[in-house]
Amino acid sequence: MVYMGMVLCYLYLKHWNFYWECLVCCVSFEAFWTYLKGKQTMPNFTLIGADTETYLICPEAPFPKPVCVQLCGEDYAATILVHEGMRETFKALFAPDIISVWHSACYDLQVICQHLPELIPAVLKATKEGRVKCTKIREQMLNLADYGHPGMIECNGAMKHISNSLADCVMRYLNVDIFAGKDEDSWRTHYRELENVPLADWPQDAINYAKDDPIWSLKVYKKQEERRQRLKDTLNIDVLVQEDYRVNKEFLLTFMSNTGTDVEVNRFYEIEQPILDEFNEKNFPLLLENGIYRKAVPEQPHVNGAQEHDEDCFANKKSESYDKTRATGKNKERCGCPPKMSKAGKQGIHKKVLQAFVWDLCETEPEVFTPGFTDKADLAMVGHFNKHGWDSDPDILETLSLKVSVNANFLSEAHLYNTVLGEYHYYQEYSKLVSSYLPSLKDAVETDKPIRSQYSVVKSTGRASAKDASPSKGKPKFYPSWNDQQADPRVRTCNIAPKNVSFDLAGNRVLCDGMDWVMCSIDYTAMELGTWSQRCLDVLGYSDCAELILNKGRDAHQYLGGALAAQFDFDFSRVYVGGWDFMEIYDLMTRLKTLDAPCDLHTFKRTWKDLDHKKPPTWINFYDHYRTFAKPIGLGYPGGLGAKTLVGLAATTYHIKMTVKEAMAGKEIWMGMYREAKGALDYVNNALIDPRRDFGWTVDKDGKKKHDVRYAYSTAHGLYRSNCTYTAAANGMFLQAPGAEGALAGVGKAIEECYAGTNELLKPDANGLQVVPLKFIHDEGIYLVRRDGKESKRAFALADLQVQGMKWATPDVAAGADPCFMFRWDKKAKQKFDADGKLIPWDIDDREIG
Repeated sequence: MVYMGMVLCYLYLKHWNFYWECLVCCVSFEAFWTYLKGKQTMPNFTLIGADTETYLICPEAPFPKPVCVQLCGEDYAATILVHEGMRETFKALFAPDIISVWHSACYDLQVICQHLPELIPAVLKATKEGRVKCTKIREQMLNLADYGHPGMIECNGAMKHISNSLADCVMRYLNVDIFAGKDEDSWRTHYRELENVPLADWPQDAINYAKDDPIWSLKVYKKQEERRQRLKDTLNIDVLVQEDYRVNKEFLLTFMSNTGTDVEVNRFYEIEQPILDEFNEKNFPLLLENGIYRKAVPEQPHVNGAQEHDEDCFANKKSESYDKTRATGKNKERCGCPPKMSKAGKQGIHKKVLQAFVWDLCETEPEVFTPGFTDKADLAMVGHFNKHGWDSDPDILETLSLKVSVNANFLSEAHLYNTVLGEYHYYQEYSKLVSSYLPSLKDAVETDKPIRSQYSVVKSTGRASAKDASPSKGKPKFYPSWNDQQADPRVRTCNIAPKNVSFDLAGNRVLCDGMDWVMCSIDYTAMELGTWSQRCLDVLGYSDCAELILNKGRDAHQYLGGALAAQFDFDFSRVYVGGWDFMEIYDLMTRLKTLDAPCDLHTFKRTWKDLDHKKPPTWINFYDHYRTFAKPIGLGYPGGLGAKTLVGLAATTYHIKMTVKEAMAGKEIWMGMYREAKGALDYVNNALIDPRRDFGWTVDKDGKKKHDVRYAYSTAHGLYRSNCTYTAAANGMFLQAPGAEGALAGVGKAIEECYAGTNELLKPDANGLQVVPLKFIHDEGIYLVRRDGKESKRAFALADLQVQGMKWATPDVAAGADPCFMFRWDKKAKQKFDADGKLIPWDIDDREIG
């Protein structure tokens, strides 16, 4: 029988509003768990609140060493010192008859796995079987179902950002303030000091802090269950049906956060200064012209000629030597003191000028631009504006005009319609590159640590997102980190495959002479068109895109691109196409794909010249142009975009010049190709109206009737989102969200196989990990693959796993994933094979690290 030294018991008496605390010595481990199992709260399961206290997060340990684990049942709580009962506690915690409830579960689970890697299979199994609950992920999903955003709620008709921390959840659900115990001076940051101290010698504040969090987590969990039931009664669906899937996948992504990616010193210093030199006004002429961009200004003398007088100067009013007669009047004397200098001004943005510009834009073009407001705006006024628009009270409009928010949410669409905002969007991306990405890389270079991302799997779009490891705004990062999903192509190539290291069972680097690695990027092919076709099969019962194109191994962008070429290039249509049907044009485009001969079409020669190309075009150029031309049309219209928005998308994302007339003509061609095109868009309008936000019919100032509604949808696997726009509903129902589910499932399968699988090529061996998962970029998984002659087989085994995951989202539509090798992270990387058909790196090995 295993005995624990000191166990803190915590007995909650239901009929009295107080806690009865006692210390119980020499309590057997088996007796502790027997007690908890006797307090059944669910059929065949014991529900236990859980939490850990650890060393502080640092560059050496993003998931640091645990000091203690805290557990609580219905009326019982205990703190168990890790050095006394760690293995037994964690093994029992993931036993088949235990459900554990955590806040930010995936952090604690990775802490456990880092300290006890032999428990990785058991922890994975528990998350897959739904025996780990995370109140943070649950809260995000409940908010998504209630308000359409995981981190916002609706207040006075306006959306308000909220935190989903445990303290915030406790305040919202239970109206209890526990924030005071979470400050920087609390025991939360000092548990390292107690690592080997007997529990009987712990300060009472340390005991109280440790025991409270799992109790609050369990109470929040129960309140969330009540909210879940209310939504189920209202909507007749379970909005947490994907809870276990999301917990499992977020835990798997923490392995990527722990490993991070190596940064090469030489490449960083090679790109740093040129990027800094480019960040100036010459790149932002429209912002400069409109007074939005502020140039850097050096120190300069005050225009009124003021001086910085010496202490004993006769013109210094504070000096005993001050002489008014000499210092003032018509005949005042000039002293030799230096002039007063104004402060130097950094380059940047005149925020008030930008806000005024956006406000005027929104007022003059309300059908295109809708203003957002800062968090400091009065929510009641914002709600009034949302209801009455530009007919709101003038005082309200004047106040809100000073609180316009030009944030990422506003810019994501607005920059497509206005060239000035387009330039500001570019400025923001450049500013982020200079203020965030370069400093993060420099931090990694100077500390000789990998650069990492933190992942979250509950976002409005259904995608997983990445962010840096900042504890909060304005505070330094825990360790070198960035959002690798949005990394600029220039900084990506600083990430390299390492040499002379191995990776232990938990993914940590170990020096190992002679071991070498290569990066493997596995990108899904036609992911979102595949999910669109599958959802059309699901809800409409048919899909021409699936039947005619994807399931036949054909290229959907080429199929649409050929039809667009026939429509917009007069010579191509007249000379080569004539009365051909879409499939005959497709076959012609297949032949042109590799035809490196001059293109003799006068129409396309003019198009090519208009795109600023100097050399005459080839047929390959013709093919590439119209295949790219097809992408915004073939992906934008299924996502509910209008023609004007699509023109902006074509320009900013695909660098294609397209007129609104061409966009509208392209829509007609797209709808003529696939029967499901109109049916899918009509389905959004007719079947996805949010039942709680159907406000009826309204008449605008021009007398036009409009159905005032918001939209809601469930993905194929049950992620529910309410309160969204038509475009967001079309995108979430048919494209982005189901594609994200499949990609996350596929990359998750690969991570699990690398750490706890059965495939001899992928699972850990005597030398540690054979494959190290590194990054998840929406439709792409990136891995380190050991170079020992088996790397090509490993790459295709990983691709097969990603395809298996995607088939969960598209069971009736063909899915594909193409692997390629590279030494440096580069989105331009392509497949390359040797004479024996084995996959080899597309770039040369110029790594400088040892």
